[in-house]
Amino acid sequence: MPTTTRSVPNPWHGDQRPWPDVFPDARGCTKPGKRWTLPLSLLAVLLLAACSQQSSQGPTPTTVAAPIFELTSITAAAMRAVPAEIQTKGRMELASKVTGVVRHVLVTEGQRVATGQRLLIIDDADLAARAQAQRHAVQQAEAQADSARVRAERAEQNLVRLQRVFGQGAVARDDVDQAHAQATALAREAEALRAQVQSLQAALQEIEAIRSSAVVTAPAAGVLTRRLVDAGAFVRAGEPLAIVESEEAGLELVAEVDETWLGRLAIGTPLAASVPALSPEPRPVHVTAVIPAVASTRFRIKTSPPEGLVVRSGMFARLLLPQSPQPRLLLPAAGLHWRGGLPIAWVVDAAHTVRLRLLRLGTWFFLHNGTLLPAPPEAPGAAVEVLAGLSAGERVLLDAPPTTREGQRWRAP
Repeated sequence: MPTTTRSVPNPWHGDQRPWPDVFPDARGCTKPGKRWTLPLSLLAVLLLAACSQQSSQGPTPTTVAAPIFELTSITAAAMRAVPAEIQTKGRMELASKVTGVVRHVLVTEGQRVATGQRLLIIDDADLAARAQAQRHAVQQAEAQADSARVRAERAEQNLVRLQRVFGQGAVARDDVDQAHAQATALAREAEALRAQVQSLQAALQEIEAIRSSAVVTAPAAGVLTRRLVDAGAFVRAGEPLAIVESEEAGLELVAEVDETWLGRLAIGTPLAASVPALSPEPRPVHVTAVIPAVASTRFRIKTSPPEGLVVRSGMFARLLLPQSPQPRLLLPAAGLHWRGGLPIAWVVDAAHTVRLRLLRLGTWFFLHNGTLLPAPPEAPGAAVEVLAGLSAGERVLLDAPPTTREGQRWRAP
């Protein structure tokens, strides 16, 4: 069959070629044999540059030299860490008994205070007005009671006189009975008014007692550890104002635990606690109080301070609660690596080939006297529990270099 050819028109006519100043010889590029001269030369330059760059980086090594660690299952009792705080036994929380504006703050946090020392002054203008009105009501009631008492005394005197002359036949029996009824009614009225005066006086004394609470004083000597309001703040009755702690009462460790521990903790139960700011090692403590909660699933426990440590109020501590022993697979920190935000480990199989494993991690521990204690990842000797991804008996690379890849051959360092 004859071959049919079709000519393709040249879009550039004459000197109407693109960028004539940049490529002055572009007109001849449409001739056969010279059409791809310029692109092929550029491609060769790029390939040479890529080859030189690759040779500068160097090839990926085929072997990796690193120490290995054989995983073993450890059956030991683990401790659960519960956040706790060192507090003083003489911790006093001062609350406002009046509603008003804090006018003056007389102490600062951390300042030592004496018994009865003034701490805050609350504006009691409302209570002062109430006290003045109550005082006026007491005065009126006293005046009415005095008047009723005088009338009752006169009625009693008149009754006595009529009873005396009645025996002489000078007055009728009805007059005597009427005087007796009047004297009895006035005596009861005077008694009621005296009771009203006593009630109003008691209310006035109560208002005056509340007014005296507008000046907040320290109930005992100690240190003002926290001040919860500043000058100008509006406070309501019952709102906390400050906390005073007495160092003479001693220190204790306070923590909150969930209800599952309620049946296992009692006064005298030995436990352990640590104060990270002083020492990571656990120190013995014992339970001194168990305080069940009413409207919560958690309850408070108090223990003695950790033995052998000079602790201060406000320090953070960890209360260690024992859990049942169970087998755990622990991976040293040197065997854990991260790729794309995911935890991985490099495993060496029986053929000495490196394999990548994705991991699911649990809690970080370190072994102390046969007990697994919670530890931060950066702690010396810390290991993480592997929940999935590895099995006991597998060999894991420690401190694997960044160039480690799947399929490399392992050799001893």
